[in-house]
Amino acid sequence: MVVIVYDIADNKRLQKVARYMERNGVRVQKSVFEVDKPPKEAKIIFNGLKELIEKEDKCFMFEFNSKEDLRADTDIKRIF
Repeated sequence: MVVIVYDIADNKRLQKVARYMERNGVRVQKSVFEVDKPPKEAKIIFNGLKELIEKEDKCFMFEFNSKEDLRADTDIKRIF
């Protein structure tokens, strides 16, 4: 399971990112989505954000072993 978190500086880009993530994950908070797909698919979704964001935006992906293991060590990736 993967959790994708973002902070987008521009409202127009924010709306595009939110729509993209709503198609690909489940919203848990305003800018936090669970993506319950195999790791390869989740990484493709995360990499798709590169087309939508700018330098001033922040996007993080947290990989978990399972939904029940949210306290596990994570592999954090950031898009700049």
